[in-house]
Amino acid sequence: MKNVKITRTPALTAVGATAVLALTACSGSEGFDFTEHLAEAPASIEFSVPADLAELNENYLDNRFYDAITLTAVESEDPSMCAVEYRYDFAKEGLDRLLEIAENSEDVRDGEYTLEEQMGFLLTHVKTSAERTTVEEGYGSAVVDVDCASSPRDDDSTVRVSLAYHNQEEDTRSSIASAEVSVMRGAGKDGELYIHEFKTPGWQVDSNGNWIAD
Repeated sequence: MKNVKITRTPALTAVGATAVLALTACSGSEGFDFTEHLAEAPASIEFSVPADLAELNENYLDNRFYDAITLTAVESEDPSMCAVEYRYDFAKEGLDRLLEIAENSEDVRDGEYTLEEQMGFLLTHVKTSAERTTVEEGYGSAVVDVDCASSPRDDDSTVRVSLAYHNQEEDTRSSIASAEVSVMRGAGKDGELYIHEFKTPGWQVDSNGNWIAD
């Protein structure tokens, strides 16, 4: 994870990041609620947990890190690669929860990784030297390079979006919903995002549209 780079933005503090996101939260993003695949391939997708699913998991509701995560196809500095930008709409005290988990991780305690590197992994799920990650100071956003997909069905290289929370019952970081997303160069300026797989561990939607235990 030594490849994680922190972009220094002195004016943007951990508290300020959330305020900025509230003002710039991706207008024009396609919403995804983990119930069915999108009909189109947008350049930007906002991932959020449906309110009725969230209410079924009090642990998630009280200890979530994010209200939403927006993924947007962006231009990579490497012309041979594609890239995505994550923007994090942190829940109240969500960033503090995530920082606490990073600080108490074995890798950080043992000095194997810095706090910034561990946060880069928790935010983007990238922990390999094959991919480059740039994390904004204050953790409001991150950019990850990824191999471009050759077709809408190409899922050989994807990025992961996970709406996670601090599972206090097991004292671990758990995910209530996650998705694997590939990036393809678009016909125009913007890229195209394709959701290949999405999961809601322990929950499913019945034929009437209700969330029930899986």
